Amino acid sequence: MTKLRSLQNILQSFLEQGRQLELALVFELMSEEQVADLPLENRKAAESHRETFKRDYLGWHSNTSTLMRQLAPDMYEEFVSYFLVNPKRRALEPVTQQLRDWFSGRTPSFHQYGGKKFFNGAAIISAFFSHQLMILEAFILKMEGSGASNGTLVPSPFNSPAGMAVNVGSSGRW
Repeated sequence: MTKLRSLQNILQSFLEQGRQLELALVFELMSEEQVADLPLENRKAAESHRETFKRDYLGWHSNTSTLMRQLAPDMYEEFVSYFLVNPKRRALEPVTQQLRDWFSGRTPSFHQYGGKKFFNGAAIISAFFSHQLMILEAFILKMEGSGASNGTLVPSPFNSPAGMAVNVGSSGRW
């Protein structure tokens, strides 16, 4: 097995782990009443997956982001942006909340007038994780389409401004 094939297998395993975590997150975000309304086999699955996302996500994120940083620096920044908190953030609001906040138990405050939440925090967290999975899947597709299928990994000329300039300059057109 070549190093490239081994790398592709690792990425596919990260994607599969991510899909399992996505299912675990759905079950984790369900209320007890929602779980009770599920058919028996789904209820058993939900109960066995409780707390799985919180337990396994950080390891998955660490492994995946390390590989992304090395192989796809252009995609790495967006991948980690859903987890890392912006140091310039002034307040925790629905639009500034990150996965790290959720793991820390911090959530945006309630509406100042009605006292009710005016957003769905579970949907925000679920969307952020789904975006991370889409970035990983896009990287896998990009890798497969860049010549990696024949055993060589060819960097995309569009990964950096310098590469883009060289590519534009060589062809004479955009």
